[in-house]
Amino acid sequence: MIHVLVADRVPLFRCGIRAALESTPECKVVGEATERAGIIQLLQEQHPDVIVLDAGLLAPDDLFEVTDALRPLACGLVVLTASADEEQLFQYLKLGAAAYESRDITPACLADRVRRVVQKEYLLSRGPGTYLHLSSFGSRSGDSRIHRTGQQQQADRQITTHF
Repeated sequence: MIHVLVADRVPLFRCGIRAALESTPECKVVGEATERAGIIQLLQEQHPDVIVLDAGLLAPDDLFEVTDALRPLACGLVVLTASADEEQLFQYLKLGAAAYESRDITPACLADRVRRVVQKEYLLSRGPGTYLHLSSFGSRSGDSRIHRTGQQQQADRQITTHF
């Protein structure tokens, strides 16, 4: 069973994420949070395998505190964003995000991303139907496989320098 923490500022969106994930037999949402203190409390109490985080939820200082709390738990981070801002993407990568996706992701794709993050894969959305896939994020020994889709090779090379 994959235990998931959902952190989003929009109640209806939190409800939709919960419904999408709990419609799959392997996922269980163990908590919902709307701010830094709630996220940290639930991380400590529930020890989720993955957190699904709204990219716009936390201020930079709060984000650093949350990602510091994630590290000892080996909790994967899936970030959902409404923005195409590459600077935001790089910030989340530096802080350990394993998946970075558009908020218009389908329920099946979200469940797939959560499963793959638990399997220690990086999945970075590059727009509808395209993504950069780096497997084995638990190992930085250079054995990761890079699978490119779309016309994003130059940006992909820039992104992979963070690994």
